[in-house]
Amino acid sequence: MVFDDSDCRELPGQLGVQRVGRFCLHEFVQHLVVPEVVGGDGVELNTRALHRPLSLCEADAQPGVWLSEGIPVMDFVWIALSGGGNVPPQLALAEALVEAGHGVRAVVDEQAVAAVAAVGVPVEPTTAPHRPEGLKGQDLEDWVYANRFMGPTYNHDLLAAIDRWNPDRLLVDGMLYDAQAEARATGLPYAALWHTLVDVAWGGRAAERLDRGTLERHNTHREELGLPPVTTARDTLLDADWFLAFSYEVLDSPGARSWPRRHYVGAPVPSWSSIDLALPPGDDPLVVVAFSTTPMGQADALQRVADGLAQLPVRTLITLGPAVGIDRLGLADNTVAVPYVPHDQVLPDAA
Repeated sequence: MVFDDSDCRELPGQLGVQRVGRFCLHEFVQHLVVPEVVGGDGVELNTRALHRPLSLCEADAQPGVWLSEGIPVMDFVWIALSGGGNVPPQLALAEALVEAGHGVRAVVDEQAVAAVAAVGVPVEPTTAPHRPEGLKGQDLEDWVYANRFMGPTYNHDLLAAIDRWNPDRLLVDGMLYDAQAEARATGLPYAALWHTLVDVAWGGRAAERLDRGTLERHNTHREELGLPPVTTARDTLLDADWFLAFSYEVLDSPGARSWPRRHYVGAPVPSWSSIDLALPPGDDPLVVVAFSTTPMGQADALQRVADGLAQLPVRTLITLGPAVGIDRLGLADNTVAVPYVPHDQVLPDAA
């Protein structure tokens, strides 16, 4: 496997997001596992090792041994919520670790179990409660903040996984704030995995909403763990040994770029296979329509978009995800809707 050595901090240009992102992931894998040699006859794992680039990508990995001189096999526990778009980049990291010969075991929400298992990562579902039917607006937002970003469920699942699998490292979804506090309290080195622009964590409405609604309870939890309180939820992210951002530095604000221990690795996706896809016939320009993966009440908006594009000399492909059934849409002859298609299969030909 060959990776381009372009700068991870820059936009991908002609290389394509996936190639740059996957190279940067493998470079970051080195940071996660590289040890620091101390003395003449001992090796001590350095939990803050962010340097010493080594050629991990080309190592001939064999389970239970050292990948190459100075690089041991590591076992990781990865815990994540299923928020739709947060899963693919984290899955790409898990895949990169497995390709490099490391062990990864996942605990993810039930909706993401099949996708994780498909890349060969042992996985089990979290015990997180399902989103109640009919919630919308402020009620839905309140439920998500209380039962996804904060709350005890993921904490218990993480600790149970650590007890079962005795990992060397932890990978924690960056939006699981209470679980990150649990990770810090264990003493195990861990990476916080952030799947939007870092600026979203740095400030803005989402960060303010998190502080306003749940910070007091979060600090109570930290106190129970023997950790100092934080003045804002983003300070919990600063506890991490590594802060991995699945985005590009040039897109972030100066404040976000100054965040210590953050690594930008682009926007990688797993090596999903192409699917059989029958596009609308003809040579008209192809328009690809993709809304949220998760339910956001988008069916009516999708229908309006489809109706508008039906009046134009274009071919339309709509990707629905699991949130909207095809039977909910009325489609013209120039339109095809599918649950999923890898974007790199169709975007090169899109208008």
